[in-house]
Amino acid sequence: MTDAVPGFDVTTFAHAGRGHEVYRAGTGPAVVVVHEMPGLHPGMTAFGQRLVDTGYRVYLPSLFGRPGRPFSGRELGRSIGQVCVSREFVDLARVKARAGDGLCVLGLRFSADRGSPAERFATLRRERGKNFEAIEIDSSPGNPYGIRKGAHAVLTEELVDTPGHPTRAALDRVMAFLAERLRP
Repeated sequence: MTDAVPGFDVTTFAHAGRGHEVYRAGTGPAVVVVHEMPGLHPGMTAFGQRLVDTGYRVYLPSLFGRPGRPFSGRELGRSIGQVCVSREFVDLARVKARAGDGLCVLGLRFSADRGSPAERFATLRRERGKNFEAIEIDSSPGNPYGIRKGAHAVLTEELVDTPGHPTRAALDRVMAFLAERLRP
C-alpha cells in the first residue's frame, strides 16, 4: 500500500525510456483509468476506488504530476507535451482497426468544453456509427445544473454524486457500460 494513493499497491512501468508508477488494487476484470490534467489527483483515485469497490481490478498509471496531489502550474509547464499526448487518448486508427471486434466506445463531454470539442464526437459518430455512445452534458451559460462553462472532468472534478444530476447519470452509465462488457 502507498500513502500517495491509499488502498493501492504501486509498481512501475517503463515505456520509451521513461518510468511511470502504476497504482493497482482490486480483483476481477481489469480496468485501466488514464488521467488527464490535473494528473492522478484525489478525484481520480476516488473514481478508481469506486471501481475497485464494484469488483474490478483497477490500474491507475501516473503519467505526470505527483500522485495523490493536485497538479501544480509548475508541473504543467514541465509536462505540457505529455498532457497533449494524453488529451488525444482516443486514437481513431486503433479504434477503426478493432471495429471488426464490435468495439464500442462511450464518450463523455461537457457541451462547452474546449478541451473536448464537439467535432471530436462528430468524428466518432461518423466513424463508429451505432458503436459510439455519446453523453454530452449541458455546460452552456445558464444551464439548469449550474455547471461551469470550463467544466471538463465529468467523473471526477465536476462529479455531483447526487441522483438526478447529469454527472451522476453519466457515472451510472459508465458503470453499466463496464458491467455490460466486462462481466460474464
